[in-house]
Amino acid sequence: MDLEEFFDIARGKISTAPNDQKEKVTYELRTNFSGLPEPQLERLMAYCDYYSGNTHGALARLSECYNEDKYFGNLIDFGVFSLANGSISYHDLDTLISTLGLLSRTLRENNFNKFALRADFVASSLLFRSRTNIKQATVLKDKWYDHAGALSYSDQDLENFFDDPFSIPEHKRFLGYLWSFSAELDLTRRLNRIFTVHLLTDREPEQPKPEIFGGLDPDIVAPYHLNPSFVRINDFFAEMLFENCPIGRALDLGCGTGLLGERQRDCTKNLVGLDINSAVLEVARRKNIYDELVEEPMIDYLVRSEPAFDAITGCMAFDWHPDLMRVISLSWQRLNLGGKMMFAFSPVDEGPIRVSRGKMGGLNYFCYNPKSVAEHATAVGFELEHVFEGHYQWSSGVYMRLKKLK
Repeated sequence: MDLEEFFDIARGKISTAPNDQKEKVTYELRTNFSGLPEPQLERLMAYCDYYSGNTHGALARLSECYNEDKYFGNLIDFGVFSLANGSISYHDLDTLISTLGLLSRTLRENNFNKFALRADFVASSLLFRSRTNIKQATVLKDKWYDHAGALSYSDQDLENFFDDPFSIPEHKRFLGYLWSFSAELDLTRRLNRIFTVHLLTDREPEQPKPEIFGGLDPDIVAPYHLNPSFVRINDFFAEMLFENCPIGRALDLGCGTGLLGERQRDCTKNLVGLDINSAVLEVARRKNIYDELVEEPMIDYLVRSEPAFDAITGCMAFDWHPDLMRVISLSWQRLNLGGKMMFAFSPVDEGPIRVSRGKMGGLNYFCYNPKSVAEHATAVGFELEHVFEGHYQWSSGVYMRLKKLK
């Protein structure tokens, strides 16, 4: 029997024992395996303490052995496990957050960055759970180290660590909430990988709203232009699709705060921005980028608008829109002959998919099959001019440039 298998059995015995028998079972396990190497014994005894109700003792044991190279994960894994079960008292939370902060610093000094990211993630998650108000949380922000890196690592690793890792979307939703406060600009600039997908709420896909992005809290979406990750995506979009070609009249679908418009302005004679969210439009209006700004659902505007466009663009506009295919069809009708439609979206084998939980309102995140999008575009009457994959939000995305032929 290997050590991990033994730990599974030990945890099972203690957790399933009646409350009045837990202490006895724990004592027997400690006695039978007192010959284990010290770090392994400490880990076992910490689990025994935890499952017998002595959370504080478990934390103390794990904090004693965290500096053993091979066992850096002990305290971290315990923190995540405790968070998922919601079983740490506020007193022990303070102890664990403090210990995780020390652990993270020590790990980085010894170039164990992978484990340091896990420690950061757990500390931030626990802080989210223990906060009494946002002010308290922001005061404690100096105790966090690499939030963005920890979030990125959590996507790769921690979602495989639990069958139901509810702490991950909750953690990101909290950081997104902090991110919305313009007064916390230093924190905002550091959180450059806050993924809006984790601000979303489950919604039955059979009943999508025509424009779901407008349901996000305005205080959350208005500062998107401060996020360096979103800035880089729009730079990439403009570089790969615009090619500095002069454009007469252009429509920026889901223009948001004007990130793409800023890059399109110099090569466009007349630029119209369209979005459903008043908060982001107000930011765009202050930038004085667009010749016209319209607050209206995408489909409604494309159906009623009469002026023809030479270009229609959409960067990060269709992740919250349930019908990209119809947008493509209507865009073809609104383009002059030879006009171009340029857009980006998240790919998936087939979609839409539900992705996360939160408290922001009924929202979905939509992904599309690149092959289906291309086939629909050519059937409508577009020529597929340029298709490639590249960096897009938290994963790779598909970028397309279509040209109206007929």
